[in-house]
Amino acid sequence: MSSNAPSSLFLPSVNALELNMPQAVIAIAIAIMTADGDASEIERNELAFALRRLRLFRGYEPSYLQEQLRSISLKIKGQEFGVVIGAVKRALTPQLRETAFLIAAELALVDITLEAKEKVILEKLQTGLEIDAAVGSKIVEVIRIRHRG
Repeated sequence: MSSNAPSSLFLPSVNALELNMPQAVIAIAIAIMTADGDASEIERNELAFALRRLRLFRGYEPSYLQEQLRSISLKIKGQEFGVVIGAVKRALTPQLRETAFLIAAELALVDITLEAKEKVILEKLQTGLEIDAAVGSKIVEVIRIRHRG
């Protein structure tokens, strides 16, 4: 390789996706909600409830959140899931990664059954965000218990 040739190591990735903290949480929620096709009304309602509970979203107007959902949905549409996970991981602290995983698991299990695609995405999400296996299992177990009744 000649010394004048650019190294691909230093070129920005065509798939580079940058998200801030709130966008990262929303991106993961959208990815899990659309894993089995389109987001159901119950999933959309659960997401709105989950976001309102987070300090990260306090003070956000509902109309602004809806706008962000549409915007981020377009931003991640067509992106490989690994690219989205990478952007989320870069944007979130380890504690917020666990929170994002919890929200994703809550959305995946809100309709009680865990679709095969949702299960695969949750597993990839847990691995990609470096969520400890024991912590991830506990999160899913608690959510399943919560939705029993």
